[in-house]
Amino acid sequence: MSLSSYNRAAKLFGHLLVGKNNGKLFEVEPKTRIASYDDLLDREYCNWLKKIKFDTSATVRLGLHSRIYLASHKERVSVSLMETLRPKWHEITSEEYREPSKNYIFNPVISVEKADESNVYDLTIDGEPNFIVSGAVVHNCVDELDKMTEQDRSSMHEAMESSTVSVAKAGITATLQCRTSVLGAANPKYGRFDENEPLANQINMPPALLSRFDLIFALLDKPNQEKDARIAEHIIKGHTRGQVMRQGPDASDPNVDYKEIMAETEDLRPYFEPDFMRKYVKYAKRIVPVLTKDAQRLIMDTYLSIRKLGEGPNASVPITARQLEAFIRLSEASARIRLSRVVTKEDAQRAVRIVRYYLEKMAKDSGQMDVDKLMTGTPRSERNKIAIVRRLIQENSDQYKGAPEHVVMQRAEEKGITETELKDILRKMKQAGEVYDPGGGHIKLVGGD
Repeated sequence: MSLSSYNRAAKLFGHLLVGKNNGKLFEVEPKTRIASYDDLLDREYCNWLKKIKFDTSATVRLGLHSRIYLASHKERVSVSLMETLRPKWHEITSEEYREPSKNYIFNPVISVEKADESNVYDLTIDGEPNFIVSGAVVHNCVDELDKMTEQDRSSMHEAMESSTVSVAKAGITATLQCRTSVLGAANPKYGRFDENEPLANQINMPPALLSRFDLIFALLDKPNQEKDARIAEHIIKGHTRGQVMRQGPDASDPNVDYKEIMAETEDLRPYFEPDFMRKYVKYAKRIVPVLTKDAQRLIMDTYLSIRKLGEGPNASVPITARQLEAFIRLSEASARIRLSRVVTKEDAQRAVRIVRYYLEKMAKDSGQMDVDKLMTGTPRSERNKIAIVRRLIQENSDQYKGAPEHVVMQRAEEKGITETELKDILRKMKQAGEVYDPGGGHIKLVGGD
């Protein structure tokens, strides 16, 4: 937490703290610059630790004896060491534990009062994007997903894969549970989405992360006069209503009829108030629905029937176990939104219909579903052609020059591969480091000497 964020927190709710932390959260002014990695405690704390009478046999057994001795006598006692000793303190000494000075505090919950209607808070952290929260619904979308740094992608992959988040801060290393859904938006590499190109080739994201999403849709901007008119009208009405509301109820102008504008734009008001929707989502998340026998049977039959399409030596893999998990999660979500504690057959049908729709739109290859086209950008049909081209280069290569490009092109046409397809395959193989151009119109496999 930055100093400015700490002072904001101290000003907002420092006076509300009760219990042992009462009066400890207050605004501070820095006197000297302290590095973020500097968690060493002062000399007075080191002298206190020296005077503690430890049980030597216990510290040796726990592997802490040398760490305590060196840290206290060299005055290198750190917060991380004291946090390591905290859970074992009463095993190694009978004296009271002393809290080290930290740049954060843990305020215990003193009491919890049950009420008929619980509050739902809109969470906003101004200027501080990193925070820890449990049991909350944070309605934020991960925008510009394709522009994330490698470190952020790695953290996000861990959260979506194992539902955990690893934190290393202020000398504390911890693994926290992650219970959240992720809604992300990304832009195509070349500005516009091409329906004829695989998704993985157009989004700058690793396939391992892309495959963690249950649903993937392409939002296409296609000119349509009727649809464009509705969108333009909605945007203009929204701006006009907002301008009138910002001027206040007492505003007046002889050239503008404010009441007429508010009446004409009344349909822009949401059907449900935001406060109601937050409470509804919060309550729905408490429900843990159970799959009925009919829902289980429908999901299993659908999964097996789609998998059966992939049987055969040259068939593609149409669906994987991750889509099966998507069937289950979306069925449960359908039940939750109805506030139902059981997942019915209708919930399962709704989930199957959504997943089928997105797969048919995003993973179709030569009339069949191929999940590899969605996740890797290379469907089974293209992998077969790459294998053919690789074999043609190998068969027509000499020891020094490689294979003549015109010969490979001629042999490829005999195998049903067009010139455009061959150039695209060679381009991908060069990018992958499988082939290179030694010059003279030849192609050579890497490691083919």
